[in-house]
Amino acid sequence: MSAHEKSQATGPSGAPFGPPLSDRGYALLTVLCLGILLAFRLLALYASKIDFVMDEAQYWTWSRDLDFGYFSKPPLIAWVIRTMGETCGLSEACTRAASPILYTLRPGCSSSLPARSSMRASGSGRPLSSRPCRASPTPPR
Repeated sequence: MSAHEKSQATGPSGAPFGPPLSDRGYALLTVLCLGILLAFRLLALYASKIDFVMDEAQYWTWSRDLDFGYFSKPPLIAWVIRTMGETCGLSEACTRAASPILYTLRPGCSSSLPARSSMRASGSGRPLSSRPCRASPTPPR
């Protein structure tokens, strides 16, 4: 057995695993996992029959009369609740559905921002630094 054959990872049956995933393969796998997680969160939210707590009821009330600020809160929470209410209805599950959706979208946005901003700053299409951002969940290339 050659050194190359020994270094290949094998599964429980002894058969070698497939070729390593490309960057696109990892991206597709990540999107698939996040989609499954989002579906689970939305199903759990729909299945739970918990009434609004005081803060949620107050935010929902704010969403009925949109403004540019509410007491100590900025307006985004009311705008998001209003958007969800207009999109899927006035139930508790629809009002709360924005949280799992935004939680699912956040990792992709935050991991791509540092690379894009440094590419723009360098003007060369390459990042300024070869060091990966510590907050980035993706491995360095």
